[in-house]
Amino acid sequence: MKVFEVDHPATQAWKRERLQAAGIAVPPSMQFVEVDFETMSLRQELLRAGFDFSVPAVVAWLGVVPYLTAEGFAATMRVLERLAPGSSVVFDYSQPREVLPAVEQRMLDSISARVAMAGEPFQLFFTPQQLAEEMEHYGWRVVEDLDGKGLNARYLAGRNDGLVLRGSAARICHARVG
Repeated sequence: MKVFEVDHPATQAWKRERLQAAGIAVPPSMQFVEVDFETMSLRQELLRAGFDFSVPAVVAWLGVVPYLTAEGFAATMRVLERLAPGSSVVFDYSQPREVLPAVEQRMLDSISARVAMAGEPFQLFFTPQQLAEEMEHYGWRVVEDLDGKGLNARYLAGRNDGLVLRGSAARICHARVG
């Protein structure tokens, strides 16, 4: 199975630099696809990268959705809905400020201000229910939607350095076509 990792061109360049600096080779099954979701055609860039829409694929779409407009998200989903049955997508998203406890609203405000100053403001938020409805609209079924507690249990349990995710704003969704 090929994995297509889709992200903004500047972010992709940074990722490749980090992998090279660490001496980590990109496996042949991994394909980076550089896309500015607001100005470029995801479908065209996937095809250019050798993506075959008739073969099931896994798309890692991390660090993108919160920065998109609703239109950018919809345009991307219109491409992803054309993926072959059995395809999967994994992406992160954030819950809206108003559904968070007060302390988490302040945490979100703080990080939102920092990313906005860097020129990449958070623009798109979903509750888990809203996201599930959006995904269903485009022919996708949410398989798993992990909050901070779920992510901590799966990926950070047993660490001895105290690293944990805090709050309930950030989530990771895994969905499948159909």
